[in-house]
Amino acid sequence: MIKRTLSLVVIAVVVLTLSAVAASATGKVEKESKKTAKAEKLVEVVNPRCPLMGTPMDKTVPENMTRMYKGQRIGFCCDKCLKNWDTMNDADRDAKLKEALKPVKTEKKKK
Repeated sequence: MIKRTLSLVVIAVVVLTLSAVAASATGKVEKESKKTAKAEKLVEVVNPRCPLMGTPMDKTVPENMTRMYKGQRIGFCCDKCLKNWDTMNDADRDAKLKEALKPVKTEKKKK
């Protein structure tokens, strides 16, 4: 009888310990998911293409891939372009932005 009670106590302790570990890990995963979701918040940009590479872009991009310039939110295709933009002077930015604001030409399907 004592062995059985002792076995049940040991099992209960193990189950409670595993439950606590699982709950702690789940909390960490949820926090990481919230951080990722916050970093990936999509915002609308004015440029249909990347100002540096000319790559066609969606109308919305992750907020961390944008810069505000002269009251407009400018989007970039990659981190490298974003960093290069940050080092440019206003005259170069204006020239690049002028090109980036041109509409992206779409190919017409042949019938």
